Amino acid sequence: MFTSTDLISTSYSSPSPAAKIFARHKVVAMPPVMDRWQCNHTASDVRFIRNDEWIRREAVGSQGDPARFSMLDRAGIEKYAPGILDWEDWILRLAREVTGMDLILSPWYRSSVNVRKYVGDDTEGRHLDTQPLAALLFLQQGAPLRVECEEGTVDIESIPGRIVLMKGDELIHSVPPGPTDFYSCRIGVCFNLYTTDNTARPAYIDKMLYENMSYEDATR
Repeated sequence: MFTSTDLISTSYSSPSPAAKIFARHKVVAMPPVMDRWQCNHTASDVRFIRNDEWIRREAVGSQGDPARFSMLDRAGIEKYAPGILDWEDWILRLAREVTGMDLILSPWYRSSVNVRKYVGDDTEGRHLDTQPLAALLFLQQGAPLRVECEEGTVDIESIPGRIVLMKGDELIHSVPPGPTDFYSCRIGVCFNLYTTDNTARPAYIDKMLYENMSYEDATR
C-alpha cells in the first residue's frame, strides 16, 4: 500500500535516498532542517502581522476548487521576515543535488519566495504549478500537503522545519482545510525554482494570486 512514508527521506546530509525517492515519485519530503525553536521564532515574525498587510486570496482555482489563504510576497518577506531569504541559496543547492535538475533561482521577483498562511477553513484546492520545481519549507504545523502521485494520493504532514521538493507542474496537489486554532494555523514558505531552459511564468498566475482573480477571469 502506497503511503506518505514512501515519500520521506531519512537524511538530507546524504542525498542518495532522497534522490531515489524523487526520481521515482517526483516528490520527496526531507527531514526537518530547522529545529522547533527556529521554526517558532520565524513563524512568530509573520503570524502577528496585521491582516491588512497580507495578500488575501479568496477565489476559484484552475481545477474549479476554492482557494482561501493569505500570502506575503517577496517584498513582504523582506519587510517582516528577511531571515527566511537566508535559506534561499542553501535550498537551491539541496534541490539541485537531490533532483539532478539544472535549477536556478526564480527570475520573477514578486513570486520568487512566498509565505502562505492557512487559518480555520482556509484551503487551496487541487492545482498544478507552472514552475519546474517547488521547494516548500514548513514553519508551523497545520493542514497537510496532499499530493496525487501515480501510485495514489497521500498527505504529507506539515512538520515544522521539513522541506518538500516537488514537481508541482506534473503532480496535482492541494491543501485541505486545517485546524481552526489561530496558533495552530499552517504557515509555510514556497521557494519557486526554475531551470535554465524554462523560466516562463504565465501572466494569469500573478493575476490569480495577487489580484484575487478566479482562473476563468485571469485567463480571459
